[in-house]
Amino acid sequence: MVKNAPCRAIYAAQIRAARGLLNWSKGALAERAGVSKQSVTRIEKGTMDPRLSTMTALN
Repeated sequence: MVKNAPCRAIYAAQIRAARGLLNWSKGALAERAGVSKQSVTRIEKGTMDPRLSTMTALN
């Protein structure tokens, strides 16, 4: 198991939940945060460890 997997899964769930509450698509979140839609998708799937700057932009 990857060392950061539990934290990655929690962060991914938080991003999905926030998008759901705001009724935003992945594209809308990406545009507003200034990151790529592909990054949002990878983060939500838990296949990418985002940089601190990406996490800050998404918050």
